[in-house]
This record gives sequence, C-alpha cells and structure tokens, in this order.
Amino acid sequence: MIERVRLLSTHNRAQQGQIIIFVAVVAVAMLGMIGLAVDLGYTFAQKRTVQNAADAAAAAGTHVVTQWSTTNSLITAQANVAKIVAANNMGDATQHFSCFYVDDKDKKLASCGKTVPEEATGVTVSVSETHETFFMRVFPGAPKTITTTASATAHAQIVTPDGSDGPFIVCGQNANLVGGGSTNILVPGNGGTTYTLNPDAIGKTFEVHGKIDDCGAGASFKGVADEGNYDNATVPGWFMGKTGERTGPVRERVRGIGGCDNTIDDYPVNCILYLPLSYNYMGQHNPSHHGNEFTMYAVAYGVFRVSECSGSCKHEATLIGKYIIDTPVGMPEWQPGTWKRGNNGIIAIRLTK
Repeated sequence: MIERVRLLSTHNRAQQGQIIIFVAVVAVAMLGMIGLAVDLGYTFAQKRTVQNAADAAAAAGTHVVTQWSTTNSLITAQANVAKIVAANNMGDATQHFSCFYVDDKDKKLASCGKTVPEEATGVTVSVSETHETFFMRVFPGAPKTITTTASATAHAQIVTPDGSDGPFIVCGQNANLVGGGSTNILVPGNGGTTYTLNPDAIGKTFEVHGKIDDCGAGASFKGVADEGNYDNATVPGWFMGKTGERTGPVRERVRGIGGCDNTIDDYPVNCILYLPLSYNYMGQHNPSHHGNEFTMYAVAYGVFRVSECSGSCKHEATLIGKYIIDTPVGMPEWQPGTWKRGNNGIIAIRLTK
C-alpha cells in the first residue's frame, strides 16, 4: 500500500512538471505573438507618420519655391522642410531626410539647402525613421531596429477662379489709391494680349467701391459687379457691371486662409476676395452700357484683402501678390507648365507623387 502511494506521488509530480513546461512554452509563444503584434503595429503607425511628414514637407518646400522674387531671391527651402519633418517625428525615432528642388519633369536640380533654381516648380522629399523594437529584440536573430521610409513630391500650379467669386470689378489701369494718387495694377504686353501684375502695385491699397476711377464706364459705375449675370464668365472676357452702390453677396466660398465666404451678405470686410481686373488697352475694349447695366472687359484676376473705407469710398482693397489656396475639389490632375518662377496670383500646391 505504501509503495502504491509512492508511485502515485511520483506520477503526479511528473505530470505537474510537464504542465509547467507546457505553460512556459505557450507563454513564450503568446508573448512572442503579442510582441510581434506590438512591434508591427508601431511600425505601421510609424509608416503613416513618416508618409505624413514627407507629404507635409514637400508642400512646405514648394511653398518656399513660390515665394521667390527679385527682392527675395536668396531663399532656401531646407529650414522649412526640416521644421515640418521634425514636427512629425514619432517618439524617440532617429530621423533622416533629403530634399531636392525639381522641375516640371521631376528632374532633381539642387538640394534644398541651395537657393531656389530658376527651373524649379516644386520639391521632392524622402524621410526615414529608425526605432528600436520592443519585444522582437529578445528573440535570437530578430531585428533590434526597424527603419521605415516614405517620399513625396509636390508642385505649384496656377489656379483661375470662375466668375462668381467677388462683388466688385476693379479697374486695372489708373486705379485710385487710398489716400490719393493712382497707379496701374496691370502691365499689358504683346499689344494687349497678355497682362501681369505690376510689382509696384502689390501691397498697395485701392478704392474699389464708391467714388472710384470709372475705367471708361462712366461716373455711374461705382465698382459693383452684377454677379448673377457672370456666373459663366471667363478671363479674358466680358463681365457685367451695374450702377448703384449696393453690392451683392459673395456667391462662393473663397478658398484659403482668410478667404471671404458666402455667409457674408452685403459687406465682405477684412477677408480675401478674387476680383476681376478690367483693362481697356488702347480703346480696344470700351465698356458697353445696357440700361442700368454695362459690360467691362476683364483680362486677369487679382487677389485682394477687402475692408471698409474710412474716407469717400465704401470698400478698399489691398492687392496681394501670391495667394496659396487648397487644391479645389474636382480640379484636373496637375499638368506641367502651369506655373513658373515669378508667377503671381492664385496658386495651389499639390502633391503629385
């Protein structure tokens, strides 16, 4: 009897030992699976973060490209790109990036530490981050670190708004300055077939509503556009104006920081408008009256910050050079040749790769 008890006790201890070994093996396997899931999950999250960093950095670098001017010619994109990449760092990852200016064909022109090349229309950015693994590193042969990479390319593109954005038509020639005097907003070229913004007019404030230059339309023109009648107007082309001083609403939301939107009824103030610029070159496009309305020939758009006047006019507007907006919904795919260094006006920065 005693011998039987001894045999059972020995058998039970053997079973317990096997169970402990089995539990240990299962625990190691489960920890390995959990560790793999954690490490892979972190890596996937880092991949998204790195791609976001590359996308945002490419857009920021391209924004710098658009800021080139004859008076701001020594600018570089490196600092802006580095700031955006660093802001998108995930945890304690080791971060590296490269940035190059590119032309319309995505040919690398120079590193972003150099001044903006003449042919540059955008930048391409590559970002990599390396982080230490959490659990995988304890297993023999498993990687101690994981590196994720991403790249993005962005380009600048000129955007032309449709004809229903603003309640005013602005004279592009001999435009009245707030405080006295006048200047041309536009500079004609090629016999009046092309028009560019006058660099000397950028930053100046003009009277656009009220007692303004009539642009050949007569004293009854106060700068007001008949918005309902030029929804389908294109530049260059004829835009409908109207007499009187009461403006219509802003019919569409103006994209971009500080844009006026269609919640403003009569008096858009302290916000951005796209306004058609009229120019009657050498009497080629004389305004034509039709009762209380008349047509005026618009040759370009200007971007203005509009506010109320403190003097004889009702609205004044400060001419802005470049104005960056979000890519419009439904805008066609980016096409090379739509922007080049020195272009002013409304610009969209869009990711192309």
